Amino acid sequence: MKNFNSNVIASERSERSNLLGSRSLLRRASLCSALLAMTISAFIISGCGYTNRSLIAPDADTIFVDTFKNSIDITKEITVRQRFSVYKPFIEVKVTNAVIKRILYDGNFKIVNRDLSDLLLTGEVIDYLRQPLRYSDAKDILEYRLNVIINFKLQDLKTGKVLLDEKNLTADTTYFVTGKSAKSEDSAIDTLLEDLSRRVISRIVNRW
Repeated sequence: MKNFNSNVIASERSERSNLLGSRSLLRRASLCSALLAMTISAFIISGCGYTNRSLIAPDADTIFVDTFKNSIDITKEITVRQRFSVYKPFIEVKVTNAVIKRILYDGNFKIVNRDLSDLLLTGEVIDYLRQPLRYSDAKDILEYRLNVIINFKLQDLKTGKVLLDEKNLTADTTYFVTGKSAKSEDSAIDTLLEDLSRRVISRIVNRW
């Protein structure tokens, strides 16, 4: 009988010890999860805050955006990509306006005349592509993909130094030409250039 009671007591102690150990592990796991969540949140916040003024040189807060050039050459040797290349009149003006609009929205730089500016942004549109993406059973085009490709430079006008020389920066979008989601090419271009201008400003701000 004594042996039986001893065994029961030992068993209860073992179960109690296991229970306490499990609770301890759960508390540790919860603490680790909380710390991990805090770390990830801090990382996301710091990563998304790329427009923070502290990332930019304090003595460079004005910029002049020169009108982009249209350097699309549809006479060049045809490649797989160039099969969809299109000469789009005034696309360079739309690109320039989109970049200026994004700079004003971003707020890190003030747009001024060239003779008053710290920085100069110049660029060129080197390609505009319109590629059929989806067809109907009757072989009619239902959806297009648009791409615009540019080169641009950021120059310090005080020193003449080129701070950023970006090549083949590409933006893209898709649009339907039929159905409820249909839109015009011009409307799709607006979306395309919003994406492009975000990429340009991101490159400039992150450069600093």
